[in-house]
Amino acid sequence: MNLYKHLLSAAFAALCFAGLSSCGADDMQIDGSREVNEVRFCGGVMKIAATRADAKEPEYDLISSENEYGEVHIHAFADNADATFLNYGVYVTRKGGTAGILDAKDAAGGKLEWFNTSANHYFHAWTVPDGVSMSDNKIESGRVDFKPTDDNKLPNTGINSRNNQALEKFIGTVKGPVSYRTNNSYVELMFRHLVSKITITGVQRTKLDNTKVWLSDVVIYFPDMPQYADFKTGVNKDNHLDVPVVTADADSDRGLSFNAVSPVEDGTSTYYPFYLPPFMFSDYGEFIVTGISWEEGIREDCGPYYGNLSDLDFDGLNGGEHLGLTLHVKDGQVFGFATTILGWDEMPERNSGHSPKHKGIYNYDDLRRLCDYLRSPSDDKLAGLYIIEKNENGDKVKVIRIFSDIDLTEYGLDVTYWLAVPPDVVIDGMGHNIIFSKDKGSIFQYGLENVKNLYQNGELYQ
Repeated sequence: MNLYKHLLSAAFAALCFAGLSSCGADDMQIDGSREVNEVRFCGGVMKIAATRADAKEPEYDLISSENEYGEVHIHAFADNADATFLNYGVYVTRKGGTAGILDAKDAAGGKLEWFNTSANHYFHAWTVPDGVSMSDNKIESGRVDFKPTDDNKLPNTGINSRNNQALEKFIGTVKGPVSYRTNNSYVELMFRHLVSKITITGVQRTKLDNTKVWLSDVVIYFPDMPQYADFKTGVNKDNHLDVPVVTADADSDRGLSFNAVSPVEDGTSTYYPFYLPPFMFSDYGEFIVTGISWEEGIREDCGPYYGNLSDLDFDGLNGGEHLGLTLHVKDGQVFGFATTILGWDEMPERNSGHSPKHKGIYNYDDLRRLCDYLRSPSDDKLAGLYIIEKNENGDKVKVIRIFSDIDLTEYGLDVTYWLAVPPDVVIDGMGHNIIFSKDKGSIFQYGLENVKNLYQNGELYQ
């Protein structure tokens, strides 16, 4: 057992010991006037899954308000319980509360209680993030939508810029049998992630002359992957040990597309992890990759490249597993893989090895990032787009240069708003042209002095 697990066990022990007392051996009913009636819950989430021969020992992080798992739904079953036994509650972590402690959302009437001191109790717990919808009874089953829910799609495509990230917080567990007499008040809920996760860590292209380049703005498409999955909480009348599970719906619509990796700067990359139902590679492993190659500011659209995960040396991806995947492509085919089973919250160490020759705007995605920044300033939205220079007054400014003509009409995009350029940003069009609906006048509303050498619909911005 490693040190981390020792510390976590100690933390749980401390949580479960503080302020607790147990009833005598002959007690059968718990005194309703005593606070010890309440079942207390402490929770952790598995971040390293020990499901592969080469996997690390399981590790857990305590659930807290900072890691934003949201509401935890808990169903309780007790042997021989009567109709007065409350069997469902919603729990949360409180801001400023103790990490690992789950509190009843409805403190007045939503606290689960022990039926008596000796009965076996079973607890099923799960979260319901965006993309998961529960059936009418809310406690037995649900539906998982793996299509990205972000409305900011790349025009004329089904590609979303933010993938299906809400499923990062989809967790579940089962605990039991436990009784108050043998367990004391606190019940440890050790959650695991219910879906699988893939991070593309780079796509390297071998050209016809055998030179190699790393692709940027990579998109991966799974044509056979079901868009929906069934979620079973494990709650049923006959077996209280069934674990929560997600199973791909083979009869649902198929085809899922995700952004995979884009360059930022200095050889580093932005990764876009995406989430899939646990699956066997022989069933849904076919994929298609496209990307962009930039060499000395010249753009080349690359692909499609066709591959299948069934070419890997293992069979599938389980719930809670995170696959790091580097691809090698050539002449329309994927011919090589480099794979790693990562911890759930690990970021890949390797990167795409690619960055544009100069920081700036080269394509629609870059321009959209600029627009996002101008509407809601945040430095990370400008990463890789600007360099710091001094203006004629000696003040530091962020200079953003445009290195390509960009035709927004190719993406079905209509400019419906105008953007104010702040005084610490300079946009240098480098003589390039942005094309959009001609009746809109201009993309930029203010800051004439901060926008230069830019053409819009063939006319110099002035």
